[in-house]
Amino acid sequence: MDPALLPPRAVIADVHEPQDLVDMLRDLVPVEVRALQPCDFVIGPVGIERKTIGDFASSLFNKRLFDQVDRIKTSYGESLLVVEGAMEDLDDFANPQAFYGALCHIGLDRGVSIIPTPDKEHTALLLATLLKRLDKDPAMYSLRYKPPGLSPHQEQMYVVQGLPNVGGVLSERLLDHFGTVRRVLRANERELRRIPLVGPEKARRITEVLDRPWKGRQQRLEEGEG
Repeated sequence: MDPALLPPRAVIADVHEPQDLVDMLRDLVPVEVRALQPCDFVIGPVGIERKTIGDFASSLFNKRLFDQVDRIKTSYGESLLVVEGAMEDLDDFANPQAFYGALCHIGLDRGVSIIPTPDKEHTALLLATLLKRLDKDPAMYSLRYKPPGLSPHQEQMYVVQGLPNVGGVLSERLLDHFGTVRRVLRANERELRRIPLVGPEKARRITEVLDRPWKGRQQRLEEGEG
């Protein structure tokens, strides 16, 4: 069976995460503590960055935020940003619009899922819930919701974003370079590596998925893959 489709055994937490949060998680699900880069938690194929509202503001100010998000997208099949804290804390922002602008950019342009939680306890509940969902169906993370009424431009981007680790910005760059969805899908690894934000590993992963032979349901059952 493809290791990427095996149910995750535990939430993997970075060694620098708060001990009380790790303890809350351990009351709910198995937890392994390791040194992680570039994210705070890993559950199966999902790399998760946890930021308090204060952390979010700080990393936005010193411009580390978007680099962190991009590194998680490059390293993991799926990426999730958890923004933890009471929304009243936004009153301390000199410009709350910058906070919402960054969230819009991360979610819409970079294709990263964002889930807010009010505190550590709810963050633990969220992570435990994700582990249990992936345990029931480890392939669920690959299913995508297609909004109705997409424009032709949005529909093209949607198709290209089905490729591994391709979000809004990169899908547009690929289409700008190759001109059509079909040409993007026909591109070989060398051609993909020429595109900014792709890089050798992402190019290899994209071509690997496109070239992998399909196994029908019956063949997967016969080989014990479920």
